[in-house]
Amino acid sequence: MNDDVVIDLSIIEELREFGDDDGTSIVCEALSLYLEDSPIQVTGLIEGLKKNDLEQVERNAHSLRGSSATLGGVRLAKLCQHLEQMSRQQALVEADNFAARVAEEATCLQNALKAELNRLSAN
Repeated sequence: MNDDVVIDLSIIEELREFGDDDGTSIVCEALSLYLEDSPIQVTGLIEGLKKNDLEQVERNAHSLRGSSATLGGVRLAKLCQHLEQMSRQQALVEADNFAARVAEEATCLQNALKAELNRLSAN
């Protein structure tokens, strides 16, 4: 996996194996749910960072990490994993920097997933 890639499409292709048809419907549903839920998780994570609320950061980072990794958002998942570990160690250093990085990476991933959802929906 190239760390420069916003989304690892091979992970999405693996999800298709779980569908009844060619897997498009299950992937489209997962993408739609992520696009609805991830902005809420990102907002909660950034708010937690701003308030230095370790529990809120850990909870949102954990949730966002899992859902992002499931849909191929490896870079965002790595950022969230780092934040999750930092919050467990009660060491949120450079929180403002991380908030900006998470927001930027989340936007990139959401845009890539929207494009993939549009591509799959058109077929």
